[in-house]
Amino acid sequence: MFTREEEIKWICPQCGSCVTSEIYTYVSAAEEPQSTQKILDTSLFRMKCSRCGRTEYNTGPLFYADENRKNFFAMGENVDAAEMLENHISLGYTVRCVPEIVDLCEKILIDQDDLDDRVVEMMKVMNAVILKGQAYDQMLYAPDEDTVYFELIRDAASLGRIPFLQAMYDDLSERFQEDLKNEDDETEINAEWAMHFFAEHYRPAE
Repeated sequence: MFTREEEIKWICPQCGSCVTSEIYTYVSAAEEPQSTQKILDTSLFRMKCSRCGRTEYNTGPLFYADENRKNFFAMGENVDAAEMLENHISLGYTVRCVPEIVDLCEKILIDQDDLDDRVVEMMKVMNAVILKGQAYDQMLYAPDEDTVYFELIRDAASLGRIPFLQAMYDDLSERFQEDLKNEDDETEINAEWAMHFFAEHYRPAE
């Protein structure tokens, strides 16, 4: 059995009660197929105060393995699990480290659409150049039924959406296909990684 839970105690910020909750520390999608949806709707992370009913969220660390799709995602700030990550890389898994729940959800959604998250992050950087001057905190991959967008977030609220351009994705995938092969062991794929990648590999078209 790979899925693991543990009991934690936390102080409710609303009423001050000491609350005991069961949280997941490791989730196997093969063992618990419903766990993926619970991550996406955030119910897997919710902790409720038994006294006042306030809901808080477990922010990790959490390890999520999808054995069928060969993905292993580690969520939480400063997750120290180098050996576990290296073991999954050696088994051919795509391994990613993300800091927050929203980032984990995004990685899962990107993978469900059979996209390369590295190329998606490159698209975000290119979009940021186009949107220069517009203030936002995050740009998130946001599939919506038959249409895909990037959603701009500021202060946890949506500022609007911009289209996901499949032609841009295809062009970047083809243009950097060989360079990306050297990045297969990278585990932190985000805007910072994409900017560094462009700085190292971008060559203006002749």
